[in-house]
Amino acid sequence: GASLQLSARHILKPQVGMSAMRAALGDKKPAWEQPVLSPRAAAPPPTCEDKGVAKQPYHVGRARARGELRLALGTLDEAAQLRRLDQALKSPVVEFEAALAKDVAKAGDAAAMLSDRLRAQENVSAKASLGDYAQWAQLLVPA
Repeated sequence: GASLQLSARHILKPQVGMSAMRAALGDKKPAWEQPVLSPRAAAPPPTCEDKGVAKQPYHVGRARARGELRLALGTLDEAAQLRRLDQALKSPVVEFEAALAKDVAKAGDAAAMLSDRLRAQENVSAKASLGDYAQWAQLLVPA
């Protein structure tokens, strides 16, 4: 039994922890923390810290609110855009998130403008259906 233990000693790994490994590496990062570059890559891709995005950790509600605001602002139909803006601005994330303040201000201005425009269109169409603009229509349409 003793000769087997002596001969099998070279198979056992030494007991080394993470702190000993980091001390041996010095200021060099371990292989799993280094980006793998392809032969075509000239430089490593920028990290989230380089872009300035990672000031806050990723939050699903924040990403959803930002997406809803962008979708609402990009909608072409004015009535649908007003509904989407209204729904996006009612989100609690939008109220308390400082990072979305610029988008929220833009969406609020767009919603106010659309609301005024659609209200004016409804007033004009209501008056036209009642015949209030009949005298103007006769002037515009040649006989």
